[in-house]
Amino acid sequence: MRIFKFLCLFALIAVLVLTSGCTEPGELRTESHSVDLGDAKSVHALVRMGAGNLELSGGSEQLLNSTFTYNADALRPEIEYEVTDESGRLVVRQRDVSESITRREFRNEWKLRFNNDVPLLLSIEFGAGDGNLELGSLNLTEVDLQMGAGDVQMNLSGSQALTRLSLEMGVGDAVVDLRGDWGQDLDARIEGGVGALTLRLPETSGVRIKVKGGLGEIKAGDLVQDGDAYVNEAYGSSDVTLDIEVEGGVGEVFLETG
Repeated sequence: MRIFKFLCLFALIAVLVLTSGCTEPGELRTESHSVDLGDAKSVHALVRMGAGNLELSGGSEQLLNSTFTYNADALRPEIEYEVTDESGRLVVRQRDVSESITRREFRNEWKLRFNNDVPLLLSIEFGAGDGNLELGSLNLTEVDLQMGAGDVQMNLSGSQALTRLSLEMGVGDAVVDLRGDWGQDLDARIEGGVGALTLRLPETSGVRIKVKGGLGEIKAGDLVQDGDAYVNEAYGSSDVTLDIEVEGGVGEVFLETG
């Protein structure tokens, strides 16, 4: 896995940064920021978080409404946005951490709400922590998640424009909800790490899942084996197909329908 070692190292560094050194946790503070869409017709959003808790959802009338809660200057986030030729690029990141925290009593919580209508390519680089990603209402075209350590729940149910999904997991459990009625064919690639992977799958859209490698058991549920893949009842007869390739890690893979 090309990203696995890097992300695990990134996660370890993030934890060490937040638990050693000379800077003490300070007063808890909460900041809110918003970003206007401007003239952009589409946006590439990059979310880069070192360690903490991350919540993403839709429902913003602007491009982004965000709330950050943290208790150390080293955790203060940065937001950058620019529009070129009607294409927006948004970066939300934890600033370069050169200081560290001596105790574990740190808090770093991000709540990001995106616009539901603008076509969005979403990239997430998450070092360590827990993620709750409620993305089904967004007008996503592509999603790329790279995670080092921690548990993540990603809800993409009923996505109408999403055509590409890439997940690279490190250490921790992942639940990916792909249920609902899909508007486009989906090409998904998932690299498992150390931990369980649960895929919740639609009934009315065709699903084909190929699992290769890995040291854990595959629990296919209602899916049936078709050569080197698992398929659902709608595969081959539906207008839309979810083509998913899973490179297993160390842990079980659960395939659930309904």
